[in-house]
Amino acid sequence: MLFQPLLIISLFFLHVLAHPGELQSVLDNPCATGVHMIVARATTEQPGYGALGQVVEEVCSQVNGSTSEAVDYPANGLFNFTKYQQSETIGIQNMTNALMAYTQACPQSRIALLGYSQGAQVTGDMLCGRTSDKFTPTDPVPAKYTGNVRAILQLGDPSNVADLPWHQGNGTGSGIFPRKDLTPCNGLANVWQSWCDNQDIFCTSNGTAVAHLAYIKKHLPQLVAFIVASVQAVPGDDEL
Repeated sequence: MLFQPLLIISLFFLHVLAHPGELQSVLDNPCATGVHMIVARATTEQPGYGALGQVVEEVCSQVNGSTSEAVDYPANGLFNFTKYQQSETIGIQNMTNALMAYTQACPQSRIALLGYSQGAQVTGDMLCGRTSDKFTPTDPVPAKYTGNVRAILQLGDPSNVADLPWHQGNGTGSGIFPRKDLTPCNGLANVWQSWCDNQDIFCTSNGTAVAHLAYIKKHLPQLVAFIVASVQAVPGDDEL
């Protein structure tokens, strides 16, 4: 049926018109010629991009024609697992809807997915499906919607699993909600970086929140360079 795809595309353009203040607004040119970033903020951060806004700003300044949007979800539940799971579920749903809508509306545009803390788990659960213990399972987004994804960036992912092929940083061990099944997202390893530093309590299950809050301060140039290089890579076998 055509109804669902048309509805998704219509919702995408309504979102564009409803967010004229976004970094390098997509109002004038809805389809990015650089990269379109879909961003899920960390727990307790105010609606918008949160700390990842610095990454978004830098990428927009270096990659002309780039646009961005923030995932609309509560980003709450610190110290309350029930609220956390409810918030994260909404995040998965809304990030999935954002990716599907943008891919259908702009099939030639490159996409980057960014998530910090709970937003990193949202990003991973959308791509891999949610398989962490105590969480209600969810299905991964259909692979046909990930073909234009050129960069995936996670910071301090609570669902981190030790020794992932896309691991970055000096953290060891798995997160407080380790993912049990990575099979659906293994094909994206070459465009994925998940940063986990030593003593980050959420992605290593050991330490404090100090390291968890330090990724932007410590690694901003590397984070930006990864996205810029990924979206500017010469097309090859994965050409759009």
